[in-house]
Order: sequence, then C-alpha cells, then structure tokens
Amino acid sequence: MAVLRTADRAPTWEATADLLYLVQNPLIRNSYLPPGDHQHPVEAAARDDLPAVLGIAARHDGPAGATLVEAWWRAHRADFVVCRGPDGEVTAFSVVVALDEVDSGLAATDPVLAAFLDDVRRRPSPAGGSALLHRRALGLRRGEDPSPELGAMVVDLKRRYLEMRPELARVYAALAGWRQQAAVMRSLGFGRTGGQVRIGEVDLQPCVLDFGPRSVDGWLQRHVVAEAAEPRLAPDARAVAPPVFTRLSAREREVLSVLAEGVTNNELADRLFISERTANRHLSNIFTKLGVRNRTAAARIAIEAGLSG
Repeated sequence: MAVLRTADRAPTWEATADLLYLVQNPLIRNSYLPPGDHQHPVEAAARDDLPAVLGIAARHDGPAGATLVEAWWRAHRADFVVCRGPDGEVTAFSVVVALDEVDSGLAATDPVLAAFLDDVRRRPSPAGGSALLHRRALGLRRGEDPSPELGAMVVDLKRRYLEMRPELARVYAALAGWRQQAAVMRSLGFGRTGGQVRIGEVDLQPCVLDFGPRSVDGWLQRHVVAEAAEPRLAPDARAVAPPVFTRLSAREREVLSVLAEGVTNNELADRLFISERTANRHLSNIFTKLGVRNRTAAARIAIEAGLSG
C-alpha cells in the first residue's frame, strides 16, 4: 500500500489520516474517529468542579485516592478535563500531563507518579522524545470500567497523541483493573512497568505504551501491517493464533478476546467503543465462522487458544 511506503518519510497529517483510515482495531480507530453515536465532548475543568471530581475519586478510589487527586488538582488544575451530563453535572474526569511539565514534588506522596519517574530513570526516552502521564480517568457511574463518558476521555487523550507527534515517545497510565483489561491494553501496546502500587484500599498497576520508531505514525503503521499479516499473533504476542482464527477479521478477533472475559454485550460494546448493535453483528459473524451457537462456546475456544489475557 502506498501509504505504508510513504509513511516513513515525514509525519504529515495526510499520512496520519490515511493510516487511521486503514487501521481496523476498533480501540484505536474509534478513539480517533468516534462513530456518530459516541460523540461525548469534553471540556477543561472549571474551578468549581473540584467537589464533583473529588466525589467521583472518593467513590471509586476511596479517601486516599481522592486526596491524591486533590493534590494533582492543586498542582495541575489546567490539565484536568471533564465530561458533563445533560444538566451540566460532571460525569467523568481525566488528568493528563506532559512529563516535562509535571510537578515532580507530587512523587513524594503519590507512589504511582514515583513508579512512572522510576521507569523513566531506568529507561530514558529516546533523544528528543517526550512522554505523557495519564494519571487517572474515572467515570461517575462505573469508575475506570468502559463507559461512553470514559470513552470521551480516551478520545481526548488520543487527540493529545496527535498534537504531540512526532516527538511523543511514551504514555504512562495506571489501572486498578489491569487483569480485566489486560487483553485490550496489550492489543494497544501497553505493558506493565513494575509491580502494583497500593493507595488506600486500591491497588493500581502502572503501565506504559512505548510508541517506538516514528512515534504515533509508526505505531499506527505497525498496527496496519500486523492486521494485514496472517496468521495473526495473539494479543499477548506470546503465541500464534490457531488456524481457526484466520477465518476471523482483526476486529472480530478483538471482539472475541474481550468476550472471553465474560462481559455482557453492552459491556463489550462499551469496552471497544462501538454500538451494541455493531457488537451483536460481530458476535453473529464470529459464531458462524467458528461453527458455534453461543457466546459460551466461542469464549471457551478463545480461552483455550490463549486469546484471553
């Protein structure tokens, strides 16, 4: 494909747009180009949003987590964004800070930031490369579990990716539900860095995405090439998927890996930022191609083949 031959020359917006058009992974494609029924704009947090933000943090991360969010607010309020409900209420928040702008003094009380900075010391970014710290994103209803509100935060983060290309080399994040979301995070290129960090009663797993050569454009290009290759590697990249999975498209394999976690159709749709109708269509195609009649049988095949993280 011409775009893959020319993408190495310069990180032009035209080349990036072409790569986004070609990539099939719904977690990537829909984060940059959300479908019409997943438009949830975000905005910069206002000063009087703090009580709502802290309420969400306390609800899902406990008092200790809320205390740290307040410390980040004092140091980086301009880096908080929120999603609002129909009455203007805050339904989700996120804080993303460029590494070279972060208040390193926060590391004295925030072990997650300390873990990020330790990884940077052990593995410095490539010369001239920058990094983003995605400290936390939580929705009012479901915390860090996928939801339309949290999906808006993901879209906003991906826009930051584009703004910082071609210098962006790395993104740090932390999840309480790494085990549940490992398959999805690994499919995006995230891996764990260090052990879990306990804040109050919540264990957070620091993780990192290294974009590799050519920043975001190179990362997108590698996804396009990997999706076109057959047979495809399993999401954890440890083994080649059995021949039965060569019948599935890249998107169907992504759906199947999430299905194997035991989620409902609605949860699956939220996780992949697609409509439930689209999720049902993918599942119907998967059942037909695998020769099974229900989600339990399909999930069993995925788990036995190692597609589930």
